[in-house]
Amino acid sequence: MWSAHYSDLVIMARRSGGNFRDRIQDVESIEIEDWVNPWNFYFLFMQNEEIYLEWCRKNNILARTIPCQIENCGGEMFLKSNKTRTGGGNFRCDKDKDHKKAIRSLSFFENSNLTIPDIMVFIKSYLDGSSLLQCSLFSGMTYKSTAVNWASFVRELFKEYFHRHIRCRKLSGEIEIDESLFGRRVKHNRGNPNKGVKIWVFGMVERSSNTIILYPVQDRSAETMLPLIVRHVEPGSTIYSDGWSAYCELNNLGFMHFTVVHKYAFKKTYRNVETGDIVSVHTNKIEGAWKHAKDHFKKMSGTRLSQFEGHMAEIMWRSDSKGNLYREFFNILGEVYNLRQPYEYLYSTPLFDSWKGISCDPDVQKFDLIPCSDVETESCSSDVDSSEIDSSNDGRIRAISISSDIAIAPNREMSVQTVSQGQSSAEYLYNVLSCSSLSSENQSPSEHEIPETDLDTTLVSSPQPHCSKSHVPQKMVSKPRMSTKSVCCPKGFEETKSVPRRSSRKTENPYSRKAYVFVPDSDSDDDFV
Repeated sequence: MWSAHYSDLVIMARRSGGNFRDRIQDVESIEIEDWVNPWNFYFLFMQNEEIYLEWCRKNNILARTIPCQIENCGGEMFLKSNKTRTGGGNFRCDKDKDHKKAIRSLSFFENSNLTIPDIMVFIKSYLDGSSLLQCSLFSGMTYKSTAVNWASFVRELFKEYFHRHIRCRKLSGEIEIDESLFGRRVKHNRGNPNKGVKIWVFGMVERSSNTIILYPVQDRSAETMLPLIVRHVEPGSTIYSDGWSAYCELNNLGFMHFTVVHKYAFKKTYRNVETGDIVSVHTNKIEGAWKHAKDHFKKMSGTRLSQFEGHMAEIMWRSDSKGNLYREFFNILGEVYNLRQPYEYLYSTPLFDSWKGISCDPDVQKFDLIPCSDVETESCSSDVDSSEIDSSNDGRIRAISISSDIAIAPNREMSVQTVSQGQSSAEYLYNVLSCSSLSSENQSPSEHEIPETDLDTTLVSSPQPHCSKSHVPQKMVSKPRMSTKSVCCPKGFEETKSVPRRSSRKTENPYSRKAYVFVPDSDSDDDFV
C-alpha cells in the first residue's frame, strides 16, 4: 500500500515541474494532468488544428456526434470534412443533409469567435492563479471586456459545482466554525476603514479532510447560522468555536460543542469527568482558512459585488481540488456540457440562501443587504401563504414569503410537507432555538415574552444559555452577546484550570561588574580604610 502511494507521489513530482527534459513528445500520450508542465501544454496546442481538435474529442471536450437539433427530426449528426468551415468540417444529419451544425456545437466554446488554443491558454492561466490582466496578456484577449466575460464564464462553473456538490454536503468528526468580516482595510491607518462594503462570512472546516464550506450571511445571529450548522454537520459531531453567543445552543441540538475564548487564550483544555480524558480545543484550521480566502481577494484591485458569490464558490472549489485543478475543472465542465444536449445550469441567484443577495442594478451606488429581523413571538404566529411557495423539481422550497413585517431567511432543505402541516418556517426555527432554553429550571416562559413597543425599538430578552454563569437582565440590545468569561462544553466535561506559566529566573552573569567588587566580611578582624 505504501509502495503504491509512493509511486504515485513520484509520478506527480515528475509532472509537477516545468522541466524541459520531462516533457512528453508524443501528443497522443498527453493527458489533462500533464498540463502542469507548460512544455506539454504549448507543445499540444502548437500542433496542426486537426491534431489538437482530435485531442479535444478524445478527452470529451468536443463532440464526435451530436443529436440533430432540428425539431421532429430525430437524426444523428456526424462530422464531415469541409475546408471552408472553421476547424475543417461541420456536423451533418444522416436524415437530412441540409441540417448542419458547427464543430463547437454543445461545447463550452460554442458561439465564440476566439480560437480554442487562446481560450485554453486563458483557462490554464486562470487556474494557475494568474491575475486577470496576465490572463488577458497571455491569451491575447481584450482586458476590460473579453477577459472579464470569460472569467465570469469560468466562475459560473464554480457556482454550479457548489450547487451540485457542496450545498448538501455533510461534515462529520471534528468541525471548526467561525465567522469573519470581508471588506476594505486601510494600511498604516491611512484612509477611512468604514468606507466600502463589508460582508460577514460564516465558515466551517472539517479537520480530517480540510473541507471548507463558506456562506455569506446578513448577520451573525443564531437564527441565521444555526440552520447552516444543522444542514452541514452530522449529529453527534464535535464542534469547536470561539465564545460567540450564537453558538451557545449547539449542545442542545445534538452536537458536542466546545469553546475557547480568544480574549484569554488561543487553546483550551477540557477534562472528561468519568474517564479523565483531556480534550484540547483550538480553531487554528478555520483561522488559516480565512487567511487563504482573503488572499484570494487581496491579489485583485477590486471586484464587482455581483461577482462576490462566484469568488466564494471558487475558493471552495480550489479547496476541494488541491493537486488536480485541471482535471477537476474539466470534470465539472463535462457535467454541464455533456455534448448530447444543450448545457443547463441548475443554480439560482442568489447562490447562498443565508442572505438576500445583492442588487445587480448598475444604477444602485450603495450596497444594502436586505435585513432579516430577529425571531419574535408575534411573528412566529404568522402563517405561510401556499400560493407564494415556489417549489423546484426536487420538491424543496425555493422561497417562502411570510405574511408579516418580519422576514426570516428560509432553509432550502425544509420540505413542502413540513409547511403543509400548519407550522410556518418562523415557528419551526423559533421552536428549535428556544425549546431548550424554555425547559431550564431557572427560567420561565414569561422571560421570553416581548412587550409591545414601537417598531423602531424592540425590547429583546436575551435567552440564557446553559453555559452562562450569571443571569443577563432585560435591556435594549440589537444582538445578544455572551460574556467572554463564559465557556461552553458538553455535559460530563469540565473546564480545566489554566496552569500559570513559570517565571524564568534570570541567572546572574559571573562576569558582571558586581562579581568583581570586593565586599568585606563583617566578622573579619582586618580594618579597612
